[in-house]
Amino acid sequence: MRFLYYNIYRNNGVDEIYISFVDTRITGNVILPSSYNGMNITKIGSSAFENCCFITGVKLPDTIKVIDYRGFYGCTLLEEI
Repeated sequence: MRFLYYNIYRNNGVDEIYISFVDTRITGNVILPSSYNGMNITKIGSSAFENCCFITGVKLPDTIKVIDYRGFYGCTLLEEI
């Protein structure tokens, strides 16, 4: 089952990947990858993890530079990023 969804955005003339949506059925500790299809994942999109009520932790790769507005809104069990 696919839980993470990605999109491409242009940042200073360079195409980069961001996490645009996370299925709310995801549970436990989440380890995010640093790349997708050979491109670095550099951003958590706006409301990407919104209402993922069953995650307890998220491990971000060093490639993440930005967490957009409400990136983790409603993650009531989230204890650690």
